[in-house]
Amino acid sequence: MNRISVARRGKLPKWAIKQAGGINKKAWRLARRGRKRTKTPKRRATRRNNPKRRTTMRRKKTFQIPLVQTVAGLALLGIASSGITQTAALAKPVASLQKAGDNLITNKDQAIKIGLGSLVAQFVATEVLRKRTVGSIGPIKLKVA
Repeated sequence: MNRISVARRGKLPKWAIKQAGGINKKAWRLARRGRKRTKTPKRRATRRNNPKRRTTMRRKKTFQIPLVQTVAGLALLGIASSGITQTAALAKPVASLQKAGDNLITNKDQAIKIGLGSLVAQFVATEVLRKRTVGSIGPIKLKVA
């Protein structure tokens, strides 16, 4: 008499049961050999609220700073904040913002030069040099966007 050997549920790993489509002889044989499911890297834990999505996105380990825009923004901030102290900005924030706007209007020639200079620097770095990453300091990548 032919008997079909059926393994108990507690003895098999879950991946072997899934791979064979249920508890049967093939799943038991795969589990006994210690064969792994695939050679792909391990998947992360699934989210409980979305069963269709199997893996979560990996976190990026570096972040990028657009160099030209950062320098231009700091230069414009220097023009706008001339004559405004930290204590005055904390005491009267609305008045200090109005003063910063007035500083930008009075020094609009310098602000326009900074804006145009940043556009030219970005064009030269991207089109002529064709090098996006200028340098990196640890996880920080300095990029010309």
